[in-house]
Amino acid sequence: MFCGKCCEDVALPVLHMLFPTAYLDEAGLEFYRAHGLDKILANNENVEFDYGGKRISINILELIRPDVYVNDMSSQLFYIEHKLNELLQTNDTIIVKHRCQHLQENNACGIYDRRPQVCRTHDCHSTRNDCAMPPIDTHKMDFMWPMAKRS
Repeated sequence: MFCGKCCEDVALPVLHMLFPTAYLDEAGLEFYRAHGLDKILANNENVEFDYGGKRISINILELIRPDVYVNDMSSQLFYIEHKLNELLQTNDTIIVKHRCQHLQENNACGIYDRRPQVCRTHDCHSTRNDCAMPPIDTHKMDFMWPMAKRS
């Protein structure tokens, strides 16, 4: 039985989503790429996320540069109504509606044996309250952090 919830609905500050190389360290970038979030930017796709109690779907370029890409009145009203300008100014956290590209139908990881280190050490319970799996006993996992000081 696999839960898979930690591989869905990525929570991160909006600027981290839009400008990952400026805000994320190597582990963050590894996670970003492993989840295929880089493809949203590269392919100029719509990003779907929850913000302010609403589900929002907007083209990534319209979110980054509304002054350039938001031309028609309905798109401008959408941008204002959903306070997306405030979102960028405050760098609020958004919940990107996403499923990891490697998560299989049975919620098992399709690249488990070669999954990124960030996935190997991630404890879903530290960031979510809906995980169906039992918490990781980090005392039994000291081997995963060989550089960490031991007490």
